[in-house]
Amino acid sequence: MKKASSTGKKNTVKKPVFDGPLVSIVMPAYNAEKFIDDTIHSVLGQSYENWELIIVDDASTDKTLEVVRQFGCDKIRVITCKRNGGAMSATNRGIRAARGKYLAFIDANDVWQPNKLKRQLSFMVEKETGFSFASYIYADAKGRPKGRKVRIPEVVEARQGFKDGLIMTSTVMLDMKVVSKADVKMEQNEKKWMRALEKAGRACGMCEVMAIRGYDPGLSFFEKMRRGVR
Repeated sequence: MKKASSTGKKNTVKKPVFDGPLVSIVMPAYNAEKFIDDTIHSVLGQSYENWELIIVDDASTDKTLEVVRQFGCDKIRVITCKRNGGAMSATNRGIRAARGKYLAFIDANDVWQPNKLKRQLSFMVEKETGFSFASYIYADAKGRPKGRKVRIPEVVEARQGFKDGLIMTSTVMLDMKVVSKADVKMEQNEKKWMRALEKAGRACGMCEVMAIRGYDPGLSFFEKMRRGVR
């Protein structure tokens, strides 16, 4: 007969902290101290937990890095650029550092709906697509939605292409088993997302509002979400 444990504690199997594939989130940032706090909080508040946030500071001259480092979260990685190279260059550095099966993006002055990652992952599985994006809302200087949500097509075929500005970067999610980092790399004088679309064959759009584009940093994140996302 086995002896009882001296501690009296039962042997239990620990459940994994995260469930589902890792999502790498790339955020380029330049002089974003006034609003990046809320943007990061919108990632930390996601109902889906298995993510890493890669913030690429593009040689900010304000307190952006100071704000970011106050979070002290081991799921946040910070890459610092010695010289300002622009958002495209900073995004490419983040893409190269990504380790996840899925790749998502968020600009430093946008915010996500709390269930954005969870809903979008389910949507991609349901639609069997390697490229997805979603509807969004513009905010005014007070954080209030400006009119109705921006409507997007349900499907964009590679042979169709798409107009510039149709896809909001902060709503994009890609399956890295379908597209490669080379397909996602941003290039000058090249239509954004075109190579990824050609590789995926099609991109599927979610009609749900998943993000608010631009907002007033004086309004709390939760108030912005209450006003802007329904």
